[in-house]
Amino acid sequence: MLPGPSAEEGVKTTLSLKQCLPGVWHWPKYRLLGRCWAQGCGRLMVLHSPWALYDCSRTPLAITLTDAGMARVVIAEAEDLIA
Repeated sequence: MLPGPSAEEGVKTTLSLKQCLPGVWHWPKYRLLGRCWAQGCGRLMVLHSPWALYDCSRTPLAITLTDAGMARVVIAEAEDLIA
């Protein structure tokens, strides 16, 4: 685990250029070639109008838990009840 910033250093709120480069690389790929993740949409992201993008950003994603994931949820909830 990496040590966190000390009280004297404060919290750094800006990213360095090296930290921004992955986002600069992946954003066009996602925005121009990626498909919408919203449940029931699946259109290319570049074809979304601003209103469609607004709607899709508020639509739930089609995500399901596997059996192993559900077992972890049950264990975590049981630990919370015991504590």
